[in-house]
Amino acid sequence: MPIGRSAGTSPKNSPENLIKASIETFLPVLEVQEETNLAYCTSETKLLKCPRCGTYYYYNLYDDDGQHFMDPTTHETTIRRYDPLTAMHFLEGIVGNTPGTLPPTLGRLRKVFAEGTSTPQTEVANTEIAKKIDVIRKELEELRNRYPDLVREMIDVITTRSLEWQVKMYVAETLLAHFIREGDFDQIKKVLLPHKDPVIRVEIAEKLLCVTTLDAPVINLVHMPSNERAASKNILSDKARMTEIAHLLFEAAIYGDAKTLEYDHGYSKSKYLERPLRIKALYGLNLAADLIDVAFILPVILTLVSGDTWVSNNVFWLLRTVAKRKKVNAQLILTELGKLDETIKQQFAKSTEYTSLLAECRKKVKKKK
Repeated sequence: MPIGRSAGTSPKNSPENLIKASIETFLPVLEVQEETNLAYCTSETKLLKCPRCGTYYYYNLYDDDGQHFMDPTTHETTIRRYDPLTAMHFLEGIVGNTPGTLPPTLGRLRKVFAEGTSTPQTEVANTEIAKKIDVIRKELEELRNRYPDLVREMIDVITTRSLEWQVKMYVAETLLAHFIREGDFDQIKKVLLPHKDPVIRVEIAEKLLCVTTLDAPVINLVHMPSNERAASKNILSDKARMTEIAHLLFEAAIYGDAKTLEYDHGYSKSKYLERPLRIKALYGLNLAADLIDVAFILPVILTLVSGDTWVSNNVFWLLRTVAKRKKVNAQLILTELGKLDETIKQQFAKSTEYTSLLAECRKKVKKKK
């Protein structure tokens, strides 16, 4: 949850002060300074722990005063909840002095993007770790010891209780990370994908695809252990599994009217926004369509094309991906588009997604092979 602000006094109810009030109740497990040769830039990272439930939080305070007089300045606070595996990976990296353990901050990512440079690895000053290594090792050992019980408790919680969105997503994503690390797709199928809550089903299916295809936001990927990304790719290397997930997302797109929340990584403010679950299902289907042929969605998926511009454009975007794979897909899509009501055709006549879809289908149909 990154929050950026400019210089000056913030009101008491500002996001920065609300975050500050929250983290003051947490216990500091680890506090380190990033090793940097830039005198005008500092980055302080902490791993915090809730004293009530034991949940871990990554915290970073990034300050960039600019190298020159006219350079833009940044003062940014980031706090994000870490699942136990990510916290364990983080502590292991610190103990082992593993290069790249500290993820690039959002402020640094913005800077290299604006300057067109590459992101250097962020490292910890060795003097910082030497002072705290015993405490860090003790925390790591305690986490490893209680981790099996945590997993069992979370499986029980998610299968027996109704949970608020934030809590259920934390539990579901924690379990997904665990099952991915274990290479256990059977448990993903047993505990998460058939869940009675459609939000869990779609969010987990879409997240698995995003991690596999590296389509997740960079600010999320940099906090994810590399072995988790590799393991998820291995799980979905089986086309049958990929097809199964695509069918789940298709069903949610057609029949799902539920809502979910989506985090908006705003430049100066960040917040959760309510989104139709159907949009997330269509997005996941598009990711799957890049890897396998999902022609089974035709022609039913076109029943979602209506006066709802947001949903309809997402359908057109998905269909364009489907059309690229096979000539027969493109021909069927053209046929079905021709059956749309004239008012719908007129509504989307100038839509980029609709016109791009038509152009792609026609190009594919004209090809000899």
